[in-house]
Amino acid sequence: MVWWCPTLQVHAPLINAHLKSLIGDSFSAKNFRTWNGTLLAAVALGRCEKDCGSERARRKAIRQATTDVSQVLGNTPAVARGSYIDPRVFDRFLSGWTIAGELRRIEDRGLPPEERRAAVELAVLDLLTG
Repeated sequence: MVWWCPTLQVHAPLINAHLKSLIGDSFSAKNFRTWNGTLLAAVALGRCEKDCGSERARRKAIRQATTDVSQVLGNTPAVARGSYIDPRVFDRFLSGWTIAGELRRIEDRGLPPEERRAAVELAVLDLLTG
């Protein structure tokens, strides 16, 4: 049975207040949305190996990844790219750096979902800082 209270509405200020009570003033819901958008874009671009040999194909892949992220986050592609995807993901991709190899290793290991996400997060951190 689903519980529903029509007078209870969850808004960003309520979520942010809850996050601040848990982890302090340094983070808001936007931090989590940005991290998730960055992960989604990095995975999408990491899966584009064979078809992304040309500059044109790489630009098309970036547009598609941005559109995919925007749909998940419920924003326009412009908002997703400008606010919720770390631009270093695109810079690295255009330079030939992706998490493709790590994605293959993660899939080969057959990790459970929570460990798979942690491994992808580490790969994206390495991509952004390496």
